[in-house]
Amino acid sequence: MTEPEGIFREVLDNLTEGVYFVDRARRITYWSKTAEKITGFNQRDVVGSYCMDNILSHVDENGLSLCTEACPVTRCLDSGIAREERLYLHRKDGRRIQVSVRVAPMKDESGAIVGALETFADQTAQAAALARVTELLEMALIDPLTRLANRRHTENTIRERIEESRRFGWNLGILFIDLDDFKKINDTRGHDAGDEALRVTAKTLTSCLRPFDLVGRWGGDEFVAVLVNIRRRDLAGIAERTRSLVADAMAFLFKNDEATSVSVGAALAHEGDTVGLLLKRADELMYRSKREGGNRVTVEDESTDLEREA
Repeated sequence: MTEPEGIFREVLDNLTEGVYFVDRARRITYWSKTAEKITGFNQRDVVGSYCMDNILSHVDENGLSLCTEACPVTRCLDSGIAREERLYLHRKDGRRIQVSVRVAPMKDESGAIVGALETFADQTAQAAALARVTELLEMALIDPLTRLANRRHTENTIRERIEESRRFGWNLGILFIDLDDFKKINDTRGHDAGDEALRVTAKTLTSCLRPFDLVGRWGGDEFVAVLVNIRRRDLAGIAERTRSLVADAMAFLFKNDEATSVSVGAALAHEGDTVGLLLKRADELMYRSKREGGNRVTVEDESTDLEREA
């Protein structure tokens, strides 16, 4: 396969993607100006060499060498099928950059494959931008200490789940969870120990829930779990499992010395509930557990209406 000429070559040299041609033997016959800019290798470095010479040191995300073991160009030449991949190459200055690659077979008039055309685009800036967006999303949605949903994200999720329960007739359950005697941990063991207690509690709560439920840090030593499409007896069972497993985790963490536990309030959404009303009932149920000595669960009874209690 020969290199392009005239206006065809001018077009290829001015694309935002790098372009190169190889023949059936995987010998590079053309290397565009943009390919030079992206890689730092000029035509003299590349044209006439072979893919297997490993000049660009293409690797996948696991570090597998593609030039010698799983070359996209070879696969395209063998199958006659165009391919798209994301991989990494080494620039001439030694930097590793991420690129998106497209390879297409080149055929002669008889339909025989005589080579391949590869285009590639630098994805480094895009990957960095995506990483920054992910970081900003985490800052907006994730509690940095426990890695749970933060209060804002939890509140928005409850609002969405209330709307879903109205549309689909699903039961929605809320657990309001508070560590017992948490201040004592901070006072006697220090804030590092308190932070570790919060992290362990967060991991334990996550393990107690179903994969599609959500647990968030509401603030301080308070947590809220949002359980969708759940029956009352299952809500009570998960709440009790939560209490028991957190108590065990705290006993292990502090070697039974001044171990803490949790008080839990469990409520189901009522017709006409808002986020505030639902959380208020669950919170008051949790405080009922506190008043009765802590390390216990109080589940809203079907006839319970805490707002009317004197």
